[in-house]
Amino acid sequence: MILNKIQEAADRYPDTVAVQMKVGDRYQQHTYRQVVRQIASVAQSLSKSGIEKGDRVALLSENRPEWLFAYLATVSLGAVIV
Repeated sequence: MILNKIQEAADRYPDTVAVQMKVGDRYQQHTYRQVVRQIASVAQSLSKSGIEKGDRVALLSENRPEWLFAYLATVSLGAVIV
């Protein structure tokens, strides 16, 4: 599963840039360690909000790193993106 691969990468290369986005003339970078933490944080928030396995979650966002974190957090709970 993709989450296992991301965790493996974070364990092996915690400070390597995994995701970056150009903001103005600079790049905002997220390391594998930061990505895993963001996914866990969003998953915890979704879980506290009552999202659980089998639930459907709509994700509306521009293309940005937070979209990725929200997507992976949702699927890590077994919920479905619609």
